[in-house]
Amino acid sequence: MDNAKDMRHKIHIGIDLGTTNTVMATCKMPRHNIMRPTICSINQYIMENQIGMEKSLPSVLFFGANGKVKVGRFARDKKQDGADRRILYNTKIDMGRKVVYANEYTPVKAAADILKVCHDAIRQTVMQRGDSEFPDVTITVPASFNQSQIADTIMAAKMAGFEKVSILEEPIAALYHYINGQYASGAEDMIDFSEKKRMMVYDIGGGTCDVCVVDLQIDEDDVYDIHFVATNRYTEFGGNDFDEQAAIGILNKLFRRYEINDAEIDAPELKADLVARIMPACEQYKLWYSTQLNQGYGEDEDLPTPTYGALPRFLTKYENVELDCTYSEYRAYTALFFNDSYRRPTRDLTDKLRDKHVLKPVYQLLKRLKEEGERGIDCVFLTGGMSMYPPIEKALAAYCQCPVLKAEEPMEAVAMGAAISKFVSTRKDTAHMLNLQDEDPAETEEESALVQEHRDERPKLPEAIFIDVENQLPMEIIPANIAIPCSGEVEHTFHVGSNGVRFHLFAGQSQWDPEMRILYDYAQTFNDLVKPNTEARIRYEIDEDRFLKMQLVISDVRNQVFDLTVDTFEKI
Repeated sequence: MDNAKDMRHKIHIGIDLGTTNTVMATCKMPRHNIMRPTICSINQYIMENQIGMEKSLPSVLFFGANGKVKVGRFARDKKQDGADRRILYNTKIDMGRKVVYANEYTPVKAAADILKVCHDAIRQTVMQRGDSEFPDVTITVPASFNQSQIADTIMAAKMAGFEKVSILEEPIAALYHYINGQYASGAEDMIDFSEKKRMMVYDIGGGTCDVCVVDLQIDEDDVYDIHFVATNRYTEFGGNDFDEQAAIGILNKLFRRYEINDAEIDAPELKADLVARIMPACEQYKLWYSTQLNQGYGEDEDLPTPTYGALPRFLTKYENVELDCTYSEYRAYTALFFNDSYRRPTRDLTDKLRDKHVLKPVYQLLKRLKEEGERGIDCVFLTGGMSMYPPIEKALAAYCQCPVLKAEEPMEAVAMGAAISKFVSTRKDTAHMLNLQDEDPAETEEESALVQEHRDERPKLPEAIFIDVENQLPMEIIPANIAIPCSGEVEHTFHVGSNGVRFHLFAGQSQWDPEMRILYDYAQTFNDLVKPNTEARIRYEIDEDRFLKMQLVISDVRNQVFDLTVDTFEKI
């Protein structure tokens, strides 16, 4: 590794802002090219009035009766009481959307509260070890995050008190940690990266599945050359979906056991409440069966079946109902995530399970590579919390027909990779420093040149961007897999009304993509009346952080120009 960089801090912090858990790691400036990141314990509420140290921070918020928000283990444990309007979780999947929860919180505010706990932990623990200045911090995001989601992450970091952060793609962070671990252990069977390897990184966590293909090569000076080949669309699929489907299966089993018909459940929210109360037990079953399979049990064997939890009261008639689930039942409940439906897309946008499949993002990405004349992959790198469930590894190996590498510490790999990212020499540095305040005037020209020198090619757009101004077939304005940054002007001109214009922005693979999804619904009122059917054109730009900027230019005597950047959109 290159230690010649002029580091302003000897300690670097990596934060994996996860859907289910947030993990923080630290790394000191390496000696003798060996980097040894460590997980940083985080102070949090472990009981209602008790603070404790935990290695991970559950990304859950609990709103107390006195209005005080408590983040972490105590809030997570409150979920076992059932669906409660005072509990907020899985908010990461709503980043980039204009969502307001029942308690008037937004995804950005929720992320800010989580990051604020991390910010306080840095001051209380890391800085007490001798670092007088606040360390530099890297926060990770999925490679498939769009410009709006990244902007929300940066805003949350600013609200939490971070003045300057780096943003790093989660797959790259996990790769950094994996390769560093191979070097540190001197593993004899490690992959030789002196020759370029094409890797599919499959990162499946609690709520998201992030899949991308990268070319990676490491030269004799330990300089990484990382090139994003393709990135799949953002997929809301992960361990939470396994828990929910298992909970639905257990609930249906209870209905059969006690001869209860669905018709007896008057309110839909009652069934949802029961599922929510059963899900924590399903998470325990998932961890138990994953552990047993990793210890050598075969999938067809009779795995030991524990009992995790009970419902104190079930439909007011039954007391202390045990939530039992054998492994064969668990496999049956979650079998839909492994079937062959991924080849048959659906236009039913109300089907929340249509994008939730282990192999679907792999199928989409490999199909795109083939269509673009790109060569296939050399191996799969599997990481994320759900990578501990062996059937996922088995499905990937069978489908991709290539080696599957696994992160040894999947729950911590991303945070530790982010922590060492500051000390990794890259030909084009993946982490781009984003200032949340004006540049420090004391920064030297040498430091500025260094940052400029180490900019990396950002991940390519996973989907094309389309626009519909006249309620016709959406028209492509920015192609999929385009190198960023980019800019241009839409070739087609549009006719606008006298008072304003309204259009929709979509994302998809083509105009006929059955899974095309709307990104924004935009309406603009003109400052001055415009002659009906006046022509207008649209300019666009995506900067190096995947932030989309657009302008509407009216072709009349006033030449009115309207800013259509993300912040002005009405987000769906």
